[in-house]
Amino acid sequence: MALTVDPNLTESALDSVQRAVCKLEDDPAVNAGYGSNLTEDGRVECDAALMSYKTASASAFGSVAAVQGIRNPVLAARAVLEYSQRPKRLGRVAPLCVHPLVRATGQLNQHL
Repeated sequence: MALTVDPNLTESALDSVQRAVCKLEDDPAVNAGYGSNLTEDGRVECDAALMSYKTASASAFGSVAAVQGIRNPVLAARAVLEYSQRPKRLGRVAPLCVHPLVRATGQLNQHL
């Protein structure tokens, strides 16, 4: 498996990492995403996390745990990371749960 990098590419390091992890998650030969080991009851459950660090005050983290039915859990983790950067009421991030429609469509960002 190869990931090509265009020298003129202007994507961020976080975008590059996300793209690389998606490539791994899409490969059935790799124990990630689509190719994950099954649970005892025969289902795929995945965890994913991403962290962005620019400065101590401008860092962000997003993660998901034990998600089912999402082909690329890293995309869900990225959406959580971006969601956590929204302005906070009363200084806290509101809870976020993955809606069943997200599992069906795979489009997390549209539903946040």
